[in-house]
Amino acid sequence: MTVLISMVNASATTLLVVMGLAIVLGLMHIVNLAQTGFMAVGVYTGLEIGPRLGFWTGALAAAVLAGLIGAAAETLLLRRVRERMLETMLATWGLSLILTQLITLRYGPDSRVMATPLHGSFHLFGTTWQKYRVLLVVAAILLVVAMWALTRFTRVGLRVRMCMADPDLAEDSGINTLLVRQATFVLGCALAGFVGVLLGPISGIDPNFAGNLLIPAFLAVMMSGRTLHGLVISGIALAVVQVGFAYWSKPAYATVAVIAVAVVVLGVLPDGIDLRRFRRAHV
Repeated sequence: MTVLISMVNASATTLLVVMGLAIVLGLMHIVNLAQTGFMAVGVYTGLEIGPRLGFWTGALAAAVLAGLIGAAAETLLLRRVRERMLETMLATWGLSLILTQLITLRYGPDSRVMATPLHGSFHLFGTTWQKYRVLLVVAAILLVVAMWALTRFTRVGLRVRMCMADPDLAEDSGINTLLVRQATFVLGCALAGFVGVLLGPISGIDPNFAGNLLIPAFLAVMMSGRTLHGLVISGIALAVVQVGFAYWSKPAYATVAVIAVAVVVLGVLPDGIDLRRFRRAHV
């Protein structure tokens, strides 16, 4: 049961991290290597504001600050290189290095600890569950449901899906694709800042915060096939593989196993996991 709890917690963490990445990659085709930099901005903002105004106020402030930095980065930097994949990767990587160095200059390289807003645990099925980790699982589920509802039932979601499907047609239809792209990047960065605070109480905090989550998160996005259900399936699958190998084998093999699973899946399904293709194939 302990390993099952670890798998559930790891799945929730992966889904929280990948959601912002998936939004940016799905619409803007940008591999945002600055994701962990924005998460670090978020968690240090939470460390500054949380003790004074409360944990959740710090989380909201982190989302706002990360979103503002994202808006500036998109306007001044990414908009100029958005059609060139390699240059966007280098630009976001450089942005991540800048954010990391600024945080190091301000706070130093030492690790810090963030207090949890929800203490205690409870027993269920003969196992002890920490309340805050259960809260993270609920937060991941709510985020997935919110993104599904936003994309399926709102005018904003319709415009985003049109831009993803055919940017030129969306532009001809009167949609300001430039504004949609900027809003998408800002949302992805804001989510990264917010999630950084959420993960702060269960992680060691330093300027390279959440760097260990980068590989499985990007692989999950690549496996998702630009669909929400594909993102959920790939995120949970990679988390289960990583925890399973760390538990039943040597932890050093866990990352290798995650990469191997992603390579096999993308070799069999080059376009990623998309259940709609399976349904169409059996019609």
